[in-house]
Amino acid sequence: MNAERVKPPPHPITEIADNAMRYALPCLLSALGLLFSAAFSACGTPGDDQTEGRPGTWQPGGGATENPGGSNDEQTDMNLSILVTVSDSQFVAELEDNAASRAFAGMLPLKLRMSELNGNEKYADLPAALPGTAERPGTIRAGDLMVWSGDCLVLFYATFQSSYSYIRLGRIADPSGLAAAVGAGDVEVLFSAME
Repeated sequence: MNAERVKPPPHPITEIADNAMRYALPCLLSALGLLFSAAFSACGTPGDDQTEGRPGTWQPGGGATENPGGSNDEQTDMNLSILVTVSDSQFVAELEDNAASRAFAGMLPLKLRMSELNGNEKYADLPAALPGTAERPGTIRAGDLMVWSGDCLVLFYATFQSSYSYIRLGRIADPSGLAAAVGAGDVEVLFSAME
């Protein structure tokens, strides 16, 4: 008698392993591809804030330029001053030399309706997010100009302790009279390049 060979039903563990290979392997490969592309795109390209900390001069809205004939060891004066106008009062703010400050200066002139918060700050949304890494300053001083959450400009008019993280843009050189100028409610503030 010639018996036909019958294939036994698959074992449940074999079926699970087959399904895992069929469905999980493509997902795993896609996740690895995304991981590698994110890792390599984070490396940056020339001009992505890689000039930070090198000697040079910088003009608001004009980007960084190399210091011709200068060495990396010498200190150079940076032109990072902007004008902050509140009603009839004007204040000079000294910006930090970082990517966020350069991006902010590129938005100038900028007139913002700033809202009151906590009796110590005015804030407004920026037209675009600024680059940079937020840090906890600990003590915030009157006149500090910072960015919260990447796209919220904050002008502080009182000194206090804070556990929040901000990107530092700079500070008003002489904040005396700032609290009186901004007042208790919302206020319109003009940020502009120095002439």
